[in-house]
This record gives sequence, structure tokens and C-alpha cells, in this order.
Amino acid sequence: MGVRSGAQYLAGLRDNRQIFVNGEVVGDVTDYPAFRRGAAEMARVYDLQHDPAYQPLLTYPSPLDGAPVSTSFLMATTMDELDRRIQGESLRADLTYGLMGRLPDYMNALATDTAAIGYLLGHREPTFGENAVNYWELVRDQDLALTHVLVDPHVDKSKGVEASQAMRVIEQNSEGLIVEGCKMLSTLAPLSDEVMVAPYMPRKPGEEAYTLICSIPVAIDGLKFIARESYDHGHSIYDRPLSSRFDEHDALAIFEKVLVPWDRVFMYGDIELYNLTSPAYPGYLL
Repeated sequence: MGVRSGAQYLAGLRDNRQIFVNGEVVGDVTDYPAFRRGAAEMARVYDLQHDPAYQPLLTYPSPLDGAPVSTSFLMATTMDELDRRIQGESLRADLTYGLMGRLPDYMNALATDTAAIGYLLGHREPTFGENAVNYWELVRDQDLALTHVLVDPHVDKSKGVEASQAMRVIEQNSEGLIVEGCKMLSTLAPLSDEVMVAPYMPRKPGEEAYTLICSIPVAIDGLKFIARESYDHGHSIYDRPLSSRFDEHDALAIFEKVLVPWDRVFMYGDIELYNLTSPAYPGYLL
């Protein structure tokens, strides 16, 4: 498939996702006043991937079929490839004046890093490593936009993770893992296609239920997002040139018995490997 147009990106957001803002459910996020102009900016960047003036820096040929895909998925093995990726990501930042830190290239890079450590994820369960590589290829060739959930919600820091109502596995069956609980901070959630549950805090023995690394559609059954109040209050772009266009809408993700299919699981139940995952990422910084 290769890179999408802005219209294709916006069409992909018109689904049954559950996004709550100020106590109300948002219908079409592309038409909701607080999200509409941010969605338009995202669509503009998607369109520029097809512009001959920008495409050489923003895309490279997919190993699958040669179709142009985002350079943010490039698993660089040479200095030239690394330079190409840096130039692409610098250009995307310039196109939004550096104000959208969660453009898709951010999570594209994390999906690429996850695939790059497939050897680690699959050390004890080879299928998990294979899933990570397959998922990277999926989001690369379908040009999907990802958000993330990282942090356990804070309730009482004097107690363990179980007091935080953090997302955890409560059941597993032949189809996959059933999860419930909360995760934050899901930046760009209303305007993303997929959400990746990424490693963040180290876990200790006894917390195996909290070691899930996976990715699922934003519109999956049982998943809800509560977004903070928007910075865009409907003022003109002339009066509010930045907040009216570049808000990325942080959100709290609530999982209510969500099924994570096995082919979307990259890590589960292994404390040692889970704690090694973040430092093993090629893009990890201390």
C-alpha cells in the first residue's frame, strides 16, 4: 500500500472509537471542533509524503513491494541510511514548527526499535519476536498512526502497582490475553489508528500480570480514552496560530476486558526480559 494521503488518513479515523472529552462522547473526531484542526494538520503532513518536493526525504521504498513508505520506519544499518532518516524526521518537525512531538514518526521509530530487538522479545517465546517484526511491517506498509500508553496512573506511591489500577492481564485463552485497568499518557490518541502498550517502569517478581507489551487498534472493543481539555477553543488561526492547529490531545486509556490477540503480543509474563526491553532499544537514551 505505501504512504497514505491525508484523505485516507482522515477516513481511517471515522470508526467506532470511544473518545470522551469534558464528559461527552465524541462522534467523528475529524469533525469535532477541538480535534478538527489538529487532524487537518496531520492530514497535511500525510499529503506531503506524495509531494515530489518532499517525498525523497520523507519516504523510501518498502522492502515488500517497492511502494514508498515513511523513512521513520527505516531500520538504518549504514551512515547514509541514518542520515536519510534524520533528514526525514527533521523535515517533519520543521513542517509543524517543532510543536507536534507525537507526529507518527515518533511511534514509527518505537515500532521499528521493537522489531529490531525481536531477538530479545523472542528469546524464550519465538512467536513474540516474530509478532514484533510482523507488526512493524504492517504499520510501515499501511502507514498507520500510532499512539502509546506508558505510565501507570498514580494513586498511592507508598503502595505497589496493584494500588494504581494499572492495566494488567486478568485472563488468557486460545484467542489471546484479556486485560483491564488504566494506562497513560496516550498523546495523539484521538487522532491515531493504533495504540502500543510499551514498557516503562521496571517490574519485580510477582508483577508478571503487568509485563504486557503489545499493540491494538484504538477502536477495539472495550477500550476508552478520556482526553484532557483541548487547547483549541475555537478562536481564529490568526489569533491562535499555534494552539488552534498543533494540539496533540493527551488522554488516559481505560481497558475494560479488552482482548489482545496473540499475534499482537510482543512480550508477556517474563520479568527479566521485560526489564531488559527498554535499555535494549537502539534508540534508548539514559
